[in-house]
Amino acid sequence: MAESATGPRSRHLDWDGCLNLRDLGGLPTEAGGLTSYGAFVRGDTLCGLTDSGRGALLGYGIRTVIDLRSMQEITAEPNPFAALPDVVSYIHRPLNDPATEARLSVTGTAAERYRTMVDSAGPRIAAIFASFATAPAGGILFHCFAGRDRTGIVAALLLRLAGVDHDTIVDDYEVTDSRLRARYDQWLTKLEGTPRERFLSSLEERGHPVRRMLTHLEECYGTVAEYLERQGADRVDVVRVRARMLG
Repeated sequence: MAESATGPRSRHLDWDGCLNLRDLGGLPTEAGGLTSYGAFVRGDTLCGLTDSGRGALLGYGIRTVIDLRSMQEITAEPNPFAALPDVVSYIHRPLNDPATEARLSVTGTAAERYRTMVDSAGPRIAAIFASFATAPAGGILFHCFAGRDRTGIVAALLLRLAGVDHDTIVDDYEVTDSRLRARYDQWLTKLEGTPRERFLSSLEERGHPVRRMLTHLEECYGTVAEYLERQGADRVDVVRVRARMLG
């Protein structure tokens, strides 16, 4: 947590209608610096934002929203900023294609699912980072539904690209479970059978999936920058995103 003129600056953003929003700024890097506040915000779905919440988002300086949800999800719940191109640049970049979703539905553990996404959705992840690199001035908010899995993977790659260590990335990832605890309880009342078992199992894994994902990526592809370039990202774009993360 960084210091501001009035005391420690919280990374958590309490915008009415969202539970799991936080700035990726203020985290230490291995080079001795800090990630930049106001550059990237990770979040859960924006579909529940109230007028006050939408105003808070704009007041924070967010000028680009990148939606990682599937076409099916946004058809069921359209993003409120998709219809406001003069206010915010809205970009739909689904992390997973239908074939990947089918594979994930029969994959046992969350750790296995995260590795599957990194391996199968590489070109889509590269496209997400290209959108980060070319976004207009101002903050970028990226989100999926809960802000846990797809958003967690993208956040982990952003932070690792900036030089944040694995332990700090895992700590940030695990904050989601505390922020969404009340919502998890609601979801569990509606789940039964295999879906309920898979969900509970993923919660028990805590930060292990994102740690294993990062280890897998670095063992198989090298650095995050090398991974992105192998998936089709332009090297200049990768450099731009890193610079944006570090201010």
